[in-house]
Amino acid sequence: MIGPLPDGSPFSFDAHSWYRSGITNAMNISMLGSTGSGKSTTACAIALRALAHQGRKVMVVDGKSDWARYADAYGGVAVRFGEPDIALNPLDVPAGLDAASAGEQRMRAVRVLLEIVGERRLTDVELLALSRATAELPADARLTDVRMHIADPVGYSLKAAADLRDAGRTLLPPLDRLTAPRSSFANLLDRPSTVCFNPDTAFFVASLGQLSGPTELRECAFAAVQGWMHTMALGEPADRLLVLDEAWQLLKHESAAVAHAERLRLARAQNLATMMIMHRPGDIAMFGQPGSTHRASVETVFHLSDVHILGHLTADDAAQAQQLLRLNITETQTIRDVCTGEFLWSVETAVSGRRSWLVQTARSEREARLWNTKAG
Repeated sequence: MIGPLPDGSPFSFDAHSWYRSGITNAMNISMLGSTGSGKSTTACAIALRALAHQGRKVMVVDGKSDWARYADAYGGVAVRFGEPDIALNPLDVPAGLDAASAGEQRMRAVRVLLEIVGERRLTDVELLALSRATAELPADARLTDVRMHIADPVGYSLKAAADLRDAGRTLLPPLDRLTAPRSSFANLLDRPSTVCFNPDTAFFVASLGQLSGPTELRECAFAAVQGWMHTMALGEPADRLLVLDEAWQLLKHESAAVAHAERLRLARAQNLATMMIMHRPGDIAMFGQPGSTHRASVETVFHLSDVHILGHLTADDAAQAQQLLRLNITETQTIRDVCTGEFLWSVETAVSGRRSWLVQTARSEREARLWNTKAG
């Protein structure tokens, strides 16, 4: 149970159960609310109570530091990025994944990192060079290997190698930044992974709150960890909930937003539910120009969620949420008036269209102690 409705009756939610019973067509969730609205408590109510379901797994990418504490309290595993011995190789793929799928996963991962560091979209010519460089890498490949294949293509005729080398030469500066020896980027992303994916772990948290360095490093880390979790989960089907706290970091860059939208489309086949937690719908207006592929991908991410959970928003933010999520006047007024811990659940049901409920998130005394945070 999440909490009571205004008439006192209980409101229960589980993304996998709702999907399998035909209430919704998808298992994706978006959560919006201003600081102090109670997002952290409601996210915990959804994610941590899901652990009571037999075989359910919860994975979290946390842009802050709260969820590591929850993992410690609930017997989960917390990996605190920023500690010197922590590294994650974004080119890791599940054992046994076919070569074509492995190459596709690796190209997507590297493309996102290059566009974040380079602060621009890759051209079609650059993408061709990158696809060739990531097509047949060894199992233990690292970003350094991608750089080597782009700088010196092998297995091609002299002319083809020269053409690929010329096509990829503009990729070398961002790759150099990612792989520079002893740099913060290379220490985190260009070493063999010290983080292991254990499919039997019920509660796994990747905490980025301690990660220091340039903004691009945090954005690269968020994107790399999220992509790594999706990729590794491909080989281990299970009912999983992936929580993305501070999810705006995935939407800031076009290739990351496009990749995230594609993963959401494929999530049902993997039994994967995804919950994105953000603050203001107005943040979306910062991502891409109106009518651009970037903006369309960001909006698609929200439209691929059947469950939207909305806490208190200012009048301006409520108006933007109304436009983004097609709320009616009553719903828009409700999210302006709700108190801390009250959320409007706007759900696109499979049978009766969109419905909404006002729910007060409930928590026990023990949960109140464990979930207390000033961040949320």
